[in-house]
Amino acid sequence: MAFKSIEIITFNDTVNINLPPTKDKVLAAESISKLNASGDTSLYDAVKTSLESSNNVPPSQIVLLSDGEDTRSKLKIAELLSIIAAKSVSISTIGVQVSAEQKTILEQIASPSSGSYYD
Repeated sequence: MAFKSIEIITFNDTVNINLPPTKDKVLAAESISKLNASGDTSLYDAVKTSLESSNNVPPSQIVLLSDGEDTRSKLKIAELLSIIAAKSVSISTIGVQVSAEQKTILEQIASPSSGSYYD
């Protein structure tokens, strides 16, 4: 499959589009290398933003790197899972230092989209 584009969305207290869709792999790698964790976590809102962004072109794949904890989102997990189920986007989740409960949440986010969870 040909490389289409990558968009980088980060989340803590707020959800931010750090890098709009681009085909520049070097720029994407540089953006990723500058990421750091801080503040609260708007995980569910970030996933919703990912599903709705990309200039009205739905993404073909979302890769979510998280500890699975949400401390700040306006959206609830049940609402997010309904939104995911209505989309045709595969979401793969990668858990970092997750508890059993947080792993379950990341698995739930991946499941309705035919995505996978990875430790």
